[in-house]
Parts: sequence; C-alpha cells; structure tokens
Amino acid sequence: MNTSHIDKKKLWQNVENALSKRTTATLSEIIESAGLEYGVAEVVCYFSFLREKAPRVQSMQEITELIPLDEEKTKFIEVPYLLFSR
Repeated sequence: MNTSHIDKKKLWQNVENALSKRTTATLSEIIESAGLEYGVAEVVCYFSFLREKAPRVQSMQEITELIPLDEEKTKFIEVPYLLFSR
C-alpha cells in the first residue's frame, strides 16, 4: 500500500491535538476528532508511529477496535488497539 502521499507531520499533529486535552488517546478518538482523508492508507500511517515514536505509542494486539472509514459509519476496518500518550 502506497502511503507516500500522506503527510505524517499532519497526522502526528492530530495526535498532539488530542493529547493536549488528555494524557492518553486511542486511534479511534484521534480519527473521530480529526477525520480521515485517505481511508485505510491513513490508518496504516498511524501504525508507523509505533516505530517512529515508540515511547509514546503502544499497540495492544489482544484488543481490537473498529475504525469508521466513512462519515456515515457504514464501512469499518478492524485494527489492533493503538494507544498514544504524552
């Protein structure tokens, strides 16, 4: 999947904006407040922060969450629970 067209700095700013209001935020909370512009590719980019921002991101493989891919919330992707922290 090609994710080179997605601005990771903008995605990380979405994370920082969510964390300005609380100490932790899930991927679904971040996407709920910031929205998705590029669908599944954008969700995949958030998972790249596991490597790039390791101390501030955790993946809980045993727990999953559904991420809505459209505003009507009729299409979802099921992903491991991703937790961001300050």
